[in-house]
Amino acid sequence: MRSIHFFFLATITVGAVGGAGYIVKKQYDEEISARPVTPGPFFPDLKTRLNDITTLKITNAGKTVTLARLDDHSAEFPWTVIEKSGYYADLDQVKQAAVGLSELIALEPRTNNPDLYVKIGVNDVDSPVSVATQIVAFDAAGKQLAGLLIGKNADVESLNRSGSFYARRLNHKQRGEPQSWLVEGRLPVEANSIRWLYRPLPKIAYERLMAVSVRQPGGAIFTISRSDPKDHNFTLLAQPDDVKTKSSEISDVSHGLDYLSFDEVSKENLIDFKGAVQANYYSFDGLVVTARSVQKDGKVWANFTSHFDTGQAAKAASQWPSLIPSPKTPDANSPSTPSAPERVESLNPLLPMTEVEKEAKRITQLYNGWAFQFSSHATTYLMRKIEDLIVLDVSEKKPESK
Repeated sequence: MRSIHFFFLATITVGAVGGAGYIVKKQYDEEISARPVTPGPFFPDLKTRLNDITTLKITNAGKTVTLARLDDHSAEFPWTVIEKSGYYADLDQVKQAAVGLSELIALEPRTNNPDLYVKIGVNDVDSPVSVATQIVAFDAAGKQLAGLLIGKNADVESLNRSGSFYARRLNHKQRGEPQSWLVEGRLPVEANSIRWLYRPLPKIAYERLMAVSVRQPGGAIFTISRSDPKDHNFTLLAQPDDVKTKSSEISDVSHGLDYLSFDEVSKENLIDFKGAVQANYYSFDGLVVTARSVQKDGKVWANFTSHFDTGQAAKAASQWPSLIPSPKTPDANSPSTPSAPERVESLNPLLPMTEVEKEAKRITQLYNGWAFQFSSHATTYLMRKIEDLIVLDVSEKKPESK
């Protein structure tokens, strides 16, 4: 790079060769000397300022994800995804990104020739040939704490390093600095906003599930249930004698909350739930989860609410006391926030009344006001009609022989 600069300046005038060449070389040497020439932190001060990060912005191929921290530090989910109406961000992923940024190691400087950036994938993200991913961390005042262009992965066997890639720091104007670097670290970031969301939805573990009822907009309703937690199969209530049930379809209904993975999220008031199918899921220990679903443009939108049935919880405590563990003793050193549903439900098989009540409140707190989009396959689990569950038992009579 020095020889290129020197050659370019030398063609301007012979008389300026000495001075211009010295200036370019001096600036280059000062730039390199200001950076670690032996492996060292890429952002030396960031580790001490991790708690100052309030925004992470990731950009790639014209897409942007903005992760923003709430002012309420006591919130169970203090980070949100702005592009998804402020829905909860997966806290573990946010931590991995912030900590990963602070733990990057600069191995050695590479090219500062813009013509070579494309080879290692570190062009600025607004370049038409850019494949880089840009991540920027800001504090509450909007000041940039760290900025990075992530280029292509590097395979440098001679350095005996793993997880290395090419990168350029960003200046305060969020433009890449001239110098590129070989960097080591784990920084799992992408500009797909759906990937940053908190993914779990309300569930009732199968061993806790007592019944499911599904009501169509016109009022038609069916219920499947079992009378004891030790029973494996569900049966259709009020089943006429002249029909048989389809066990696979009944199984789909009983697992209605188990197989859901949403593709999109929206504020509930932006989706018209008029004419929704309502599915109620009842646990033996008193948890009730309600899913209301509608079909829009070939997709299914659903929202979720929950409440605690004290009568059913009392019945469970009386009828199946051996299946309910003793209530947990609060730990003064543990956070007061209830455990996430997926962890609560792993307790086998039923829960104490106090925990079920907390679980119902938490589900309502987290999911009330939100709508979730699923593929059309979700109708298999959330929107079944009774006709889907039965077959008429019509026996063909053999013609009488003459």
